Amino acid sequence: MVETTTRLWYELAAVLRLAEHTRRSTAADRRRYGAPHLPSLLFTHDYRYLLTSTAVPAPLREHTLRPLHVDGPTAPPHTPTRHYHLPISTSRPAPASHLGDLLRRAARAGQHWFTIEVGTLMVLPILDLASRRWRTVDAAPPDARWRPATVTAGDLGPYRAQAAAGYRSRNRAALTRFDRDTVRQLAADSTDLAPDSRAPLIVLDRDQSIMIAHGDRGGPPTVRARPDAGGWYEITEIGLPWTVIPDREVDDGGFETIGPNGEPRCTVCGSIEDPDHQSWPSMLGSGEEFSLTCTLCGSTESSHPFTGEPIVRRGTWPPTDQHQP
Repeated sequence: MVETTTRLWYELAAVLRLAEHTRRSTAADRRRYGAPHLPSLLFTHDYRYLLTSTAVPAPLREHTLRPLHVDGPTAPPHTPTRHYHLPISTSRPAPASHLGDLLRRAARAGQHWFTIEVGTLMVLPILDLASRRWRTVDAAPPDARWRPATVTAGDLGPYRAQAAAGYRSRNRAALTRFDRDTVRQLAADSTDLAPDSRAPLIVLDRDQSIMIAHGDRGGPPTVRARPDAGGWYEITEIGLPWTVIPDREVDDGGFETIGPNGEPRCTVCGSIEDPDHQSWPSMLGSGEEFSLTCTLCGSTESSHPFTGEPIVRRGTWPPTDQHQP
């Protein structure tokens, strides 16, 4: 019988970057460092739960990840340390069966987390690897990454805000915060709604955002939200199930070449396996036109059909948060 004891949460984007770094290592380097023939991530099972790369020597460990969250008991310090190699590729073609491919597929699907569950089977530890979109919390942790977002909640919005990437509240809403000007607009909009609206009434009283439950419009305040040190108001309540609207605007970006063979590397998500390069004879009768597309984040670079100048567009990375019911 397998008993899961601990779930470790690592940021998927960081793990994917670590895997790409590992894949670029040479077989000679891996032999010199005593690593397996196949490029692998190295998981250390002790009270630190480090995730690192076999592409660097053990004394350096420049690329080392620690779990951002640990669910369940941690291993006591006296537990013997175990090291597990997690291959990110296979020795034969198997597109859907190795860790590197699974990480990229998870990123394309909008997942935010890579988790390792450490369990026991007949006293021996076993690992279960998975990817997850959300971590459910009561409030955003201090180290949460806030990203620009456009949000709505029922009759309110859309508003410009910030959303905590990879987190949601227990009522499955995005964790959202607003600047003072937006809170002032939110308060005005909630006041203008019809009395039978299901949206709560919001009152900005000096530096406090006072929310009144939708059934008690005009009644006593039920929630107060003071601004944080940066002046942001975090407003995540069951009466305001914020939904993030995907931002489809793109910014300038591009690709770069790396390595002796000039492999294209996406400068947005860092992938070197996913860019798809195509070329064809130019419409002008000489030279070639080209198109580069990163199938991981959607960034593109192509030549202008008349001037030949590159046209670059930046995809969204990490993927935009979306509220999933």
